[in-house]
Amino acid sequence: MIWKTTFANKLSFNLLSILTLIFTLAGSLQMQAQCNSQNVTVNDFYLGDANGVPLQSNSNYQIGQPVNAYLYAQFGGSSGNGYSLYLEYNVSVDGVTQPLVQNCLFDGQPIPDTGYHQISSFTWEWGKELELQNLYMDWYTNATTRVCEPRNSNAQCYGATENYLIKTPLVADFDYTSSCSSTSVQFNDQTTGGETQDYDYTWDFDGLGNSTSENPIFDFEEAGTYEVTVEVSDGLTTTERTKEIYIPETPEEPTVISTTDATCGENSGKIEFEFENNLTYTLTDSDNNSFQHNNGEFTDLSPGDYTLTVSNGECESETQVIIEDIEDNEDPVISGMPADITQDTDAESCDAVVDWTAPTADDNCSVESFTSNYTPGDTFPLGTTTVTYTLEDGAGNIVTASFD
Repeated sequence: MIWKTTFANKLSFNLLSILTLIFTLAGSLQMQAQCNSQNVTVNDFYLGDANGVPLQSNSNYQIGQPVNAYLYAQFGGSSGNGYSLYLEYNVSVDGVTQPLVQNCLFDGQPIPDTGYHQISSFTWEWGKELELQNLYMDWYTNATTRVCEPRNSNAQCYGATENYLIKTPLVADFDYTSSCSSTSVQFNDQTTGGETQDYDYTWDFDGLGNSTSENPIFDFEEAGTYEVTVEVSDGLTTTERTKEIYIPETPEEPTVISTTDATCGENSGKIEFEFENNLTYTLTDSDNNSFQHNNGEFTDLSPGDYTLTVSNGECESETQVIIEDIEDNEDPVISGMPADITQDTDAESCDAVVDWTAPTADDNCSVESFTSNYTPGDTFPLGTTTVTYTLEDGAGNIVTASFD
């Protein structure tokens, strides 16, 4: 935006919603002063063309399109003795306040107290809401020419206590919010301009339903693309806006074909599911570790809770899967137990050293301990002695086997 401080009946500036600004920044002392003189006031502002004709809603402009426009003001007051007007204000564009503007008008001339007068020209983006804020004016009571700067005085000055909505063409517009979790759509009115903001609305949801609410919610029941139109009236003018809206499709929950539980607390679990190549599948455990599938199978899983998620790039759905830890109720196995052994005592002795091949231990999960009261090569006394082997697995299952 380029601002120029100058003496003129018509000033030129460029006003855009996204602005590169070269401006005169000035804090006005008068804005803080008690300036309530009523012999010069300003009553109204509107946008028009170079001939003073208000811009029309039925113009073939698109929202956001730059438009050459002119700002017109209606001055008034209790007397006609105001001259050489100094004017400063901020302009708000869609709620964003722009830097301070300082203008000087009607230098050495009376300030008009009837009709509307062009005070500036600028480029306006079609549909943007304009508000004039922090208005301050001061003037002389005679035809004195002036330096274009504010007077440090509480007399012959006026500070507005309210903001002015600059009249712009009625422009219907709306935004919407859709989500993966619902086919209901929240619509939000963004209409600007017109003679009043007390609008009447007629919504058409692609022929599926209607509403007269300002910000309706409508359930389209299915994902997809729909054409929505809102017609807005301010009592004098009617205009409409049509947009295509999109509701993303949520994929169906993944279908688990089978699960294989883990045994012995090991990573032996498996999940098999139906998969499609155009979707992405992710498996996560309770610690948020992720796993990759191979043609619809997740393998080498430990016992625990898992979340299987499918995504189409926009939305996702999930299902919960549990891999159980199968309880080990199976006894361990002692193999290769020797048969009973009969052996003579050693020469000139009452006992004998006895040797045998030790049995082996096996279990479906793990062996905790495998012990015996005698081992091969031990010395045995005269008589019958029982050799016992005891095998315990990791689940506490115990078996014994003996020979004499």
